[in-house]
Amino acid sequence: MLNADIQVSWFRVFAQAIDSRVLGNDAIPHAFPYQNTFDLRQAFVQIGRAEKNHWSVTAGRQELKFGNQRSIGAANWLNTPRSFDAVRADFDLAKFHLAAFSASVVNPVDGAFDHSRAGNDLHGLYATISRVLPGATIEPYFLWHVGDGFKTEQGLAARRSTKTVALRVARPAKDRIDYSIHFLRQYGSIGDNAVSAYGMNFDLGYTWSSVALRPRVYGDYAYASGDRDPHDGTINTFDQVYPSNHGLYGIVDLFGWQNLQDAKGGVSFSPARKLTLASAFHNLNLASSTDALYNGPGKAVARNTAGEDGRHIGEEWEATGGYQVTAYLASGIGYGHLFPGEFIHKATKGSSYNISYLFVTYSF
Repeated sequence: MLNADIQVSWFRVFAQAIDSRVLGNDAIPHAFPYQNTFDLRQAFVQIGRAEKNHWSVTAGRQELKFGNQRSIGAANWLNTPRSFDAVRADFDLAKFHLAAFSASVVNPVDGAFDHSRAGNDLHGLYATISRVLPGATIEPYFLWHVGDGFKTEQGLAARRSTKTVALRVARPAKDRIDYSIHFLRQYGSIGDNAVSAYGMNFDLGYTWSSVALRPRVYGDYAYASGDRDPHDGTINTFDQVYPSNHGLYGIVDLFGWQNLQDAKGGVSFSPARKLTLASAFHNLNLASSTDALYNGPGKAVARNTAGEDGRHIGEEWEATGGYQVTAYLASGIGYGHLFPGEFIHKATKGSSYNISYLFVTYSF
């Protein structure tokens, strides 16, 4: 990516071009989400500076990232990360920050200029309240997600209008105890079908900061509801909206936060100041056996509406490492293996899956 950034006092202009290509690998499509040859990823004008002037307005193509990006994120792990055509207003006081936005996600198309689709919109309010709980933030937020291209349980084309009311409380992993608690409730409609869904996420960790290697152990549980009855006229499948899913449900990156239960445990440590090593294990299940298994982008990949294929997706083990060489140069390595469970064996070909990666990032 190439950036151009001009900032004078309270006025800023930013532009970012992207050129992502698949080289030497014909096993994957030379198209989204793997390839997007030279295109405009961001281009916005910002008036005001929230951190200094207590307010700002940003208009144009931009990233939207909130919380831990489990609901709204830039998906920067992808070759073609996400951006939005949006208008955003930020208001900042000593203990309170509010972001209000109206946005439409950009749909990358290789070989053509990327556009957002009219009528496929996301509107939201995201508040961050600090200095109330020790070391933690309280983050209430509201999202309204609308768009075409959906189907009712009867198979009819329909327009979606779903609203999410959520609360996240989080204390980051810095010293000793870290945690996050996240509740989300969704309601609305897809055509003449009602939507009633929910999600939740809990994680708890402990870091021995005064011990050699600074070990940290943690546990994490994520749940997203699935449809209980495919013929009752009510859709219970949770909408993950626009997340950054990498690593949340295993670094194999096969699953999204829809009709999912993921119980995770892990450990990390730092043998050197700039080196971090980590390992984790996931136990993955469907929330509802009559709903589908959904991939990272939220598309159904396998389903048995009779619920006869069980709920157990499988287990995933992963090991990762990262080294910050300099302020500008970072590197990382990772390996993940999926052990297929009953549902994958019965509803798909039942294959295990491996992923390995090595990356080097230079920022200038």
